Amino acid sequence: MPVAVRFLEFKIGKLLAVMALLWASTIQSQENYFTTVSVKKFIMESHKWQINIVGHWKKFHSNEGWNRFGIDLNTRRILNQWDLHGGVVSNNTIDKSEPDYWELRPWLGIGLTNTIYGPLQFKQGFRFEWRNLIFSESSNNKITTRYRYKLEPFCELKNQWQVHTSYEWYILPNKDLGTRFVNSGEWGLGVAKAYPKFTVSLNYIKEWYNKEFQPDASNGNTLALTVAF
Repeated sequence: MPVAVRFLEFKIGKLLAVMALLWASTIQSQENYFTTVSVKKFIMESHKWQINIVGHWKKFHSNEGWNRFGIDLNTRRILNQWDLHGGVVSNNTIDKSEPDYWELRPWLGIGLTNTIYGPLQFKQGFRFEWRNLIFSESSNNKITTRYRYKLEPFCELKNQWQVHTSYEWYILPNKDLGTRFVNSGEWGLGVAKAYPKFTVSLNYIKEWYNKEFQPDASNGNTLALTVAF
């Protein structure tokens, strides 16, 4: 067994403690922090296809009036090491300080997973998104595209544990929308535990924003809990 795998198996508890410390440290900082709770239901799961629906809620703690509710539909076609992905994201954002808005976001993507050594694997993913932002009141609606590229090493451990880290780039061609994600980067660290009937995952996500386009934007910190069955 690789030394890195034995180290991760021994350090699961400490990794969870590190994630908790990273999250707690943001509360005392000048950065923004969020929590997300998601429930994922697999509608179809085979060696060729995966279809799931996800309901999720996100809370912006630095802005007491900001909440987001959404439902996502995701499809994955498995082609050996390659994957074809597609789906639709539907988000409803409620903000007391800004106009509320609904987002409908169809997307397509491609993924590649390679085995590094034993249970250590390396995943890459690219996706194209078409974002439709529909605002309440008299604000103008907005339509734009966005590209995302993600690198994600992960490791399957004993007793149905998984550990992963990731880095994702958000590339937004239209820089006049005032959105938070303008050529930004996002790093994640997470653990997951599979039980006989469901899987629970906990992730810490750190978001850095491009100061060239958003000089006053504060970085974001998210603690995300997901239950999948």
